[in-house]
Order: sequence, then structure tokens, then C-alpha cells
Amino acid sequence: MNGFLLCRKCGARNDAGNDFCTVCGICLHVPGPTPPAGTKRIVYSAIMDDETCQACRAQEGHSSSDENRLMPIPNPRCTSLMGCRCFHIYESE
Repeated sequence: MNGFLLCRKCGARNDAGNDFCTVCGICLHVPGPTPPAGTKRIVYSAIMDDETCQACRAQEGHSSSDENRLMPIPNPRCTSLMGCRCFHIYESE
């Protein structure tokens, strides 16, 4: 099977035929969290300290009403030695 899946927990790239992440072991077929009811806007938030990589810094503050239009969490482009610590903020107003 061609293609790949990015792990939603650790961001590792896995062959599309895998059922579980080869790095952290999480099931690759369970969807991530669903935004709470009433969510109007979703904002990408990076920790913004000395350990935050450039890829995550570049996404800081991006927002959308559709979570699929934002960089996924964890950021698959993250290069921080601490791993991606970014998160999405769900705003209702």
C-alpha cells in the first residue's frame, strides 16, 4: 500500500498499511479529539520559549473555524529536541 499516515501523538511518519505507530504504539486509525460543541474558532498555539522550533513558531496564532485547515497537533514538521508541545485552543466566542 502506498502513502503514509502521521501519528497524531508523536508526529512520526508511518507506512499507510500500519495499524499502530512504529514509534509510540498509538492506534493510527482512531481520530483525534472532536472540537467541543459551540466552537467558533480554533487557534494554533506554540509554547514560544527557547525550545520552540521555527516550524512551530511559524504556525503560532493561525486560526480557522475548520480544524482541518490548521497544522495538525503534534506538528509533523517540528524539529524541537523536546518534541512538539503545541496545542489547539478552542474558542466559543
